[in-house]
Amino acid sequence: MKNKSDVKNPDPSRQLDKYWVRIIARTIDLLDCFASAAKPLTLEDAVRLTNIPHTTAYRILHTLVIPDHLNRSGRQYRLNQMRRRLRFAFANLSKQISLAVEIEQSLRAATAAAGVDLLVWDNDRTAEVAIRNARQMATSKVDLAIEFQLFKNVAPVIFDIFLRAEERFNHHGRTRTNPCRHACEGNPGVRNSCKSRYG
Repeated sequence: MKNKSDVKNPDPSRQLDKYWVRIIARTIDLLDCFASAAKPLTLEDAVRLTNIPHTTAYRILHTLVIPDHLNRSGRQYRLNQMRRRLRFAFANLSKQISLAVEIEQSLRAATAAAGVDLLVWDNDRTAEVAIRNARQMATSKVDLAIEFQLFKNVAPVIFDIFLRAEERFNHHGRTRTNPCRHACEGNPGVRNSCKSRYG
């Protein structure tokens, strides 16, 4: 059993960073945990080593098992060394806004450091382009999608796009992550309606 000093404590400075994306950070933390493990880990091991909440950790592990990023045998998980690299997608608000540019640069640096491929779209501050980009993201077979746009009326539309994509993947046995994680991570306005469906 590992000592308490072995447990990974979250860096408080990360949560104060306005460019920090929690779901990506937690996914990377879990992948790093398995990459450095000398033996398979259980869900409880992963929770203890990362301090990620139990339910969140289970959902991330389940999501990573479906596309074979992790192998599962009984209660144990192991990193699949033969699997392709993770692919994340980011639809940015605009390449003309300094905050959006800095967020994109931060994501590029974080994903590059973790060995994750990042696909980027530019929403160009327009609802129509955001919807079009969401449709492209939903068909790009990415493992995680992040949406950055400011139109409240567009958020439910984007959510439905990812939900339909999720259902198609499920139908063919290749599910991706909870669509709520895609469309609602940066859209508090629709988060409550998603919780009623996904908890």
